[in-house]
Amino acid sequence: MGQEILAALGVDTTGLAICVATIIVGGWIKGYSAFGASMVFVTGLALVLPPVEVIPMTVLFEVATSLHLMPAVRREVDWRSVRLLLIGTAIATPIGVYGLANVPADPARIAVAIAVLIATALLGAGFSLARVPGIAATLVIGLAAGLMNGAFGFVGPVVVIFYLSSPLAIGISRASIITYFLGCGLLAAAVYAFQDLMTGDVLLRLAVFLPIVLAANWMGHLRFTETPPDSFRRFALFLLITLALALIARTIWL
Repeated sequence: MGQEILAALGVDTTGLAICVATIIVGGWIKGYSAFGASMVFVTGLALVLPPVEVIPMTVLFEVATSLHLMPAVRREVDWRSVRLLLIGTAIATPIGVYGLANVPADPARIAVAIAVLIATALLGAGFSLARVPGIAATLVIGLAAGLMNGAFGFVGPVVVIFYLSSPLAIGISRASIITYFLGCGLLAAAVYAFQDLMTGDVLLRLAVFLPIVLAANWMGHLRFTETPPDSFRRFALFLLITLALALIARTIWL
């Protein structure tokens, strides 16, 4: 029976261990920090599974973990900023896709990564906004996230920096990030389904791995509830730096 399950999942014993370890780490990071899990999911799962199946599965993991956390965080969400960010992201994503086809990708990725490193350094040095950004500024951030989403396939850093630099409480920022990623994930899932990328293999693996990723997600959330705001902020900044350096490394060596 065990071999039949492995065959259905398309992995051997080692591959299964890699998948389980990946989703535990990614799920915990999502539950704790609200961002960064996609990088873990894609990097780890792509070692043993086809990327064309990994990316839709990662989107479904993001949607599922966000929905899982929503009952615990929904009262803290800054819905105004989330709505504006999602509007900007939806508008600018097609423009980013166009840019992907017409702008040299590698220099642009490195420029984005350097900008994230500079912004993270400023945040680490104590920079923060005196007040919550208004409608226009929030829409601009959403547009920037949409451009990066279309061109490079990620939106996290610019949105996370937006919230970490605002005077909103850490709990509100984290809840809003979770909600924003839920919106982005639902949109991406609909696109992938329309493109027939939500295959039977993807859904089977989702069904098998979902209980594990949700358990890890909840453990990360519980850890957040026990963590002082300063500790969470340091972890978030470290994760942003890691994401930026990983982007530079992938651009140079892959």
